[in-house]
Order: sequence, then C-alpha cells, then structure tokens
Amino acid sequence: MKYTFAPLAFSLFMFAPLAHAQETSMRCPSEISNKLLQVQKLSPEWQGYIKTRLPLTTAGFSKGFAEGHRSPTLINEIRGKLIHTWKFVGPYPHGKWLICDYGPLSLSKRVDDFFSECSIIFKMDKKRHWVIERVSCK
Repeated sequence: MKYTFAPLAFSLFMFAPLAHAQETSMRCPSEISNKLLQVQKLSPEWQGYIKTRLPLTTAGFSKGFAEGHRSPTLINEIRGKLIHTWKFVGPYPHGKWLICDYGPLSLSKRVDDFFSECSIIFKMDKKRHWVIERVSCK
C-alpha cells in the first residue's frame, strides 16, 4: 500500500518538462498613459508635466531588469514578418527579462527561468512601421 502513489508521482515528474515546453504568449502594454507618469520637481520654480501618452516602440530580452536589450540570437523574415529569437544559454543569475520600450522609458518584466527561447514577431502596419504582433517563450 505504501507504493500506491509512487507511479503517479513518477508520471507527474516525467511529464513536467512537457508542460514547460509549451509556448507561452505575453504582451507589453501598448502604451503608458501620461496620467500614470509624473515629473519630480527640479527646483521650486519649475513645474513639470508629460504632454502625451508613450506608445510602445520596441521590445527585447535581457539578463537583468535594467541591463538593456541583448541582441537576438537569430533574425528571420518570413512572409513579410520579422522574427527576432533569443536563445538562453548559460547562467542567468539575475533572471530572464522582457524589456518593453516606450521611447526613453523602459518597463521590465521577469519571465520564467525554465524558458530556453523567446521570440518577438514584428509585422508591418498600414503606415509601413514595424509593430509588435506577438511575444512568446517556450
């Protein structure tokens, strides 16, 4: 009777990597509202404000939340779309991070350590600008 759970535990252990092998989609916020941002006072006579929203300009992956983008490992163009792929090899002591850029402002979000590869697919919009269609990791 004490071995009843052993096959179940073994089965779950064996299939755990398959659950992580599935592709996971994520998104950068499409913009940051100017109402969410504030400018700190430089001195009593200066007041600051942000006039407009900040749209998403690009994204990438890094080894730390403020490390800046690493260059993609692979860049492909398929059917009019650009696919930037990052393959994670070696240690990542500060984690793997998705970096979303809004002009001079960046937002960072840590992604799960078990991901070995992440991609960003860019498509051309009606104004002939590259925009992010999808971010995914597996």
